[in-house]
Amino acid sequence: MSAFRIPTLCHSDVIVGLTEDPEMIDGVNRLIFRNYVAAGFWEDNESQMYSNKFLRAPTRRVFTITQSGQLIGTMSIVKDSDVGLPSDSAQPTAMRRLRADGGNVAEVSAFAMDRSKPQHRNLVFLLMSYMYQYSFYYAGIDRLVASCGSGHTGFYESILCFSRITGPTYYPYTRDIGCLLTLDLHEAHSLFSEKYPLDPATGDSFYRFMLCDPHPCHKFDPRLPMSRARPPRASGSDFARAA
Repeated sequence: MSAFRIPTLCHSDVIVGLTEDPEMIDGVNRLIFRNYVAAGFWEDNESQMYSNKFLRAPTRRVFTITQSGQLIGTMSIVKDSDVGLPSDSAQPTAMRRLRADGGNVAEVSAFAMDRSKPQHRNLVFLLMSYMYQYSFYYAGIDRLVASCGSGHTGFYESILCFSRITGPTYYPYTRDIGCLLTLDLHEAHSLFSEKYPLDPATGDSFYRFMLCDPHPCHKFDPRLPMSRARPPRASGSDFARAA
């Protein structure tokens, strides 16, 4: 049983949301480029921002975290389509097996943060929480996949409840060794509620923060239709069992 705490913020002007603004997305792609070059995943050649088909795919959904209007972090999901997903090139057999299970699949990709900002860890969790909730309640995603390098695989498994489905594999597009992981978003409610139980004094938990309740800094467009209803606050554990 984990007592992982719900992250707090020192600043009230932090906003996490979905963006479709071309200028913001250009800034997002440049942040990704800088992070990936620094990590050794990409060569220092800006043409990769324009040649990467998944950065331009209409099935990409871009999430940003800003403070005072300044971009400080981003991640995306790419919904499965005829174009495919980023991991198809390195993990074709495993990806075919996942698709055979049915349901709507999306890949978590293009994660980047301005690491000079304070509270970096808390900001990551706020961004991840938004990604989970948007994917499940708004995009109707049933299963997430993620290809993680050795430095991030443990975090996805131990904290985010993903499961590893392949061993280390070379990814040519990042020039790195990675593993393919997956999370069924229906099962995630049970996994998170067991790992992060409710605090009986407050009714809060890391489970509800990640998968159920929007944080005050989360900006979900009220005009955006929901494909699934959020669980009532009083019955989060009942929802977890039903899911």
